[in-house]
Amino acid sequence: MRHLSRLFNRQAIDEGRGFSSFLKTLDGVAKGYFENIYGPGNVTSEHRIAHALVRDPIFFNIYQDAAYESGEHWSLLTEFLKFDFDELMFSFSESDCGNPTLMAHIRGLRAETLLGRTYTEGVREYVNFAIGLMQQKEFPRHLVSEMSARYQNDSAIDRQRARAEKFALDAYDLSSEQLICMIYSPFTECGKNLERYLADQKILLSAPAIHALLGGNINGCSMLKTKLETLSGLNLEQLRQCYGNCLVVSLLEPKSKDPLSRVLRYDPHKAIIQVKNDNAPDRRITEIISGR
Repeated sequence: MRHLSRLFNRQAIDEGRGFSSFLKTLDGVAKGYFENIYGPGNVTSEHRIAHALVRDPIFFNIYQDAAYESGEHWSLLTEFLKFDFDELMFSFSESDCGNPTLMAHIRGLRAETLLGRTYTEGVREYVNFAIGLMQQKEFPRHLVSEMSARYQNDSAIDRQRARAEKFALDAYDLSSEQLICMIYSPFTECGKNLERYLADQKILLSAPAIHALLGGNINGCSMLKTKLETLSGLNLEQLRQCYGNCLVVSLLEPKSKDPLSRVLRYDPHKAIIQVKNDNAPDRRITEIISGR
């Protein structure tokens, strides 16, 4: 923020400079990002960033009153600013995942499905990463302890799982079945993971019929369309957009041109871990774990 303050705190704003120009650049990024997800012509105003400001804001620095370590200005946060750590939206920093509870849940589901391990193992991988990140950022010890207590044993993890399932349904209208579908990404890249998804989840649908429905312009069987929409939470147009998109390649691939891979590759708040794959016991998987 201090760098942004120096960069944008100018009275005279010329073309291509200032905060309005910065927002315009972000709007271009947002447009490209959501076009990739929803397809050209399907990006709404909610996905865009307003940049035609009447005048650019003036920035001022309060860094001396809000040092990076939140414990150093706890009274300012909790008494004056009335800041409160929400139980579900407990963030590890100003820039990391806004809902670690849901992220931990997805890691647990991934371990339980794709990797043939236990839900608890996947959750603990994420929690260990997150707590290490909190300590790295010098969070107050009582907040680190609070986070640890939520996942301290199997019973606590079960309670958090129930809370995460309820939150996903209430906030995003996503069932666990749909989260698992997202983890497999069975329809993306011309259904690259489709057959494994159908086999692992014991879904009695025809893979060739799904390919025909998603790869062509025909409406196909209405019952199949309804079933796919129920499994994924996506409508047919969105499923076809996934079908034509490429999967994000390994985040460890240095030459990847995929924008998401590039963003995460330069993310300082990530960890490279080795995980077991009980579906292939002879090998371990190297992957990136991130809060973003």
